[in-house]
Amino acid sequence: MAWVEIVRADQERLRAQAADLRDALAVTGVAPGARRGAVAWIVHQLAPALETHLQQQEEVLLPVLERLVGRHAGVLALVRAEYQALRETAACLQAQVEGPGDLGAVVQLLMDLLADHEVKTERLVVDILSYTLTSGAQDALAEALAAHGEPDQRQETNVSVPLVRAVA
Repeated sequence: MAWVEIVRADQERLRAQAADLRDALAVTGVAPGARRGAVAWIVHQLAPALETHLQQQEEVLLPVLERLVGRHAGVLALVRAEYQALRETAACLQAQVEGPGDLGAVVQLLMDLLADHEVKTERLVVDILSYTLTSGAQDALAEALAAHGEPDQRQETNVSVPLVRAVA
């Protein structure tokens, strides 16, 4: 599978989980405890999936992008700020699902942030890497993303090191 397809499939999974969360909040005709239990289950699936997604991008895609555009490029600052906002929103969601309160606003914020993240990833990361990397470097990127996504294959060292060297 091409690296772009891996990134897009992962984003689609996150979008689907967020939509499931939104839909679970909208269910009527069930006991509030049952709805809250379903929402909590989805949140406990979504939050780690989002963190894995962000780590994958930070550990595999961003070092390659950084090598191409420079450490202090505005695009990297923008992407990192977005990652922080997603993490903070996921943490808020996890905290609120355990207690009383309306989750609707936080879920909507998360969905909006995920939509923005998808657009920025496509326009900033995917476009830059697609147009800049050689086919061999793109193949190596796909391998690194696939290895990063499989917990039993994940290495303790940074999987992007060979990629950064390939771009150099």
